[in-house]
Amino acid sequence: LWTVMALVALMGCAGVGGENADPDTPDSPPTVTGIFGNFLSGNGVVTAPKPDEVAPMTMLPFGKVGVTCGLSKRDLGTKIADASGYTIYDTFPNSTAPRPHYITGFKDRCARQFVAALVLTGDVGTHEVVRYQTAQSTRPYSTVDNAYEAIKAGFCRAGHGQPCGRKIDTLARKAVFITGYERFTSSPTWVEILLHDGDVAAVGVEAK
Repeated sequence: LWTVMALVALMGCAGVGGENADPDTPDSPPTVTGIFGNFLSGNGVVTAPKPDEVAPMTMLPFGKVGVTCGLSKRDLGTKIADASGYTIYDTFPNSTAPRPHYITGFKDRCARQFVAALVLTGDVGTHEVVRYQTAQSTRPYSTVDNAYEAIKAGFCRAGHGQPCGRKIDTLARKAVFITGYERFTSSPTWVEILLHDGDVAAVGVEAK
């Protein structure tokens, strides 16, 4: 899924989202049962368990996310993307090798650290187009897909496999997908990270 989605996002398709945004605070989320209910906390916010704290510039196993606190802006490296309130930094932007990347914008003011050779972002509108309207719609749902379905159910009051609708632009201001590839070219493995409402909502490793 994200091989296609990342390329779409890279070509400037961010913001695909349908109807006009509704800036109002959403209604109380509906009751979500089954697999999606397992992602929801009591207030309808999806949050993955907080990762372990790791030292700066740790070469984490691919697909793992760590917490690194107390970094100065200079320690983060070169900013490569801003999306939905989060900022992504590359510690060696001229390299094609796997290397640490940082994400800032979290409620605890600590960075999140992960290793990848190439990092791309994807907005929620593009995710919905790829997930629901392309040949990828038949691909089994991943951990990250399921987490998004739970978030969407609570915020947009939309059922499984249905677009968010008129609140998509509002949701896009607080949620974003990050894809990190294990290799710079022809990577058969990638990690998906869903960020939402100042936290990591889900992390999952995918393969072709």
